[in-house]
Amino acid sequence: MKKLDMHQSDVVCYACAELPSIMPNLETLLIGSGIEVVNAPMVLTKFLYLKHLTILISERTFSPPYNYVSLVYFFDASPSLETFFLDVPHEDVKHESVFWRFLTFGGAA
Repeated sequence: MKKLDMHQSDVVCYACAELPSIMPNLETLLIGSGIEVVNAPMVLTKFLYLKHLTILISERTFSPPYNYVSLVYFFDASPSLETFFLDVPHEDVKHESVFWRFLTFGGAA
């Protein structure tokens, strides 16, 4: 199988842990998740032929402590990756004001 489209809960974790070993020739992967509670695991197996990866995150998908940086696993595990698309709802992203931090913690004396 060269192309896979999966939409289910905890699919990001599953894709990292299981897919490289059971679908070694995968070239295109689209995964969509409704609920992710575990960060993407770091595993030794690789997607050697994966060229196109799309990760779709539904609204309120990840628990607050989810570490989006754990998705970097896909870059290390996919040496042939040409395109990567990550769709995360803007409403879920919390922005911290750097300017406010500066004023509060030591800007002006």
